[in-house]
Amino acid sequence: MKKYFIFFLLTLTYSTFIQAQQQINVPLDFNNWNKTTCGDWELNGDTLRVYGSSNRCGGAIETKAFYDLSNADVYIKWKVNGANQYMAVSSSVLGLSQGVALTTNHSYSSIVLDETKWCFTHLKINPSKSYLITISYDNYLDESGTLIDSSSHSIPENKWNIFVKKGKIFSSFGDNYGGVNCFLELAEVKLVNAVKIEEDSSNADTNYTFENGSLPQNFITHGFNWIISDSGYNSTKALYINSAPTENPVISLDISNARKVSFDVRYNSGYTWNPDRGAGFYIDSIGVISFDGSTEMCWHHFTWLLPDTSAHLIEWKIFPSSFPQNNAELWIDNISIYSNNITSVDEKNIKPTLFKLKQNYPNPFNLTTIIDYLIPQRSYVTIKVYNILGKKVGNLVNEEKQIGNYEAEFDGSNLSSGVYFYRMQAGDFMETKKLILLK
Repeated sequence: MKKYFIFFLLTLTYSTFIQAQQQINVPLDFNNWNKTTCGDWELNGDTLRVYGSSNRCGGAIETKAFYDLSNADVYIKWKVNGANQYMAVSSSVLGLSQGVALTTNHSYSSIVLDETKWCFTHLKINPSKSYLITISYDNYLDESGTLIDSSSHSIPENKWNIFVKKGKIFSSFGDNYGGVNCFLELAEVKLVNAVKIEEDSSNADTNYTFENGSLPQNFITHGFNWIISDSGYNSTKALYINSAPTENPVISLDISNARKVSFDVRYNSGYTWNPDRGAGFYIDSIGVISFDGSTEMCWHHFTWLLPDTSAHLIEWKIFPSSFPQNNAELWIDNISIYSNNITSVDEKNIKPTLFKLKQNYPNPFNLTTIIDYLIPQRSYVTIKVYNILGKKVGNLVNEEKQIGNYEAEFDGSNLSSGVYFYRMQAGDFMETKKLILLK
């Protein structure tokens, strides 16, 4: 009876927590969003506005936090002002298309928005690696809104791991002929059945600041003339290239056992009338971040979570352009690589001296989570998962293990949302921890 009484108390405690986590209302303020373009931004009552800059350079904002969106509904209420001129608009999960092209003033094979009305985007992401996106006026479509467009798309596995399992919400506009007078305004960002990923606050394991004036040997320049410049971000040095319009310069770095990368960047596309020449950051050949090409040349800080801790290729690129004008310039500084957030590089290289069962991550989780454990001596090990009634619902490990650091993945896709417990047993050692599944 005592065991079930404890389970009952935990059920009461965590059922309230689960309900609170089912919906996340992302605050619209400077603490929860990043501006990734050179134009201004401001709080306008309860809404957040981002403005364009000169030479048709648009505005873009993204959430600072990352979310597991693998079974989530994303709701975004937004509005635009094109200053009575043309501009293109997007509001979605970063890396996932909104489907139809949306513009103001006039159309280039696009839908022209009514700028007097609020727009409502609903993105339904399915565990089958697909999504349905609807855009409507006046309200969300399932709440009596007037349909603008609706489309469904599949999500490749590599993009699923980068943009959905560890995703950000993103809103932007570009090609804005109205320059600094154009803006995009957010009034609501609501996530249902999403899980916010809590980042570890530990310091980076590797930092590249280029202050010694030399390029580290592990950077691959692909034959392009990357140099160390005297104009770094809050420092004296930065990685730099000056590129002719027809060139496609790349610099890359192989990393492994890492969970996160961050860096500072400044990009000048070289165009005074149209920022046509693109540049960006790539993970395993997938474009993750596009850089603002404004001639105002402001610095931006970017952070991205890697899909896992296996080996990955990260790259910074500038693309050639069919509208040659001035050379493009790209500065990169303060590149930081963060190791796995549960077990450090040093800890993985040290033989454990005690049995240890670690807390799963992420927690709460949506569908899958990782459990790390340490084995100090050859032992027969079991790790089993139970529901709140004490019924076994998963058998993760059931074999003899040598000395070492291990991890097990728990897949809860066939289970309902709720509190579960996982227990490790090895000889006389036994430890139990709880995990929370949210769908």
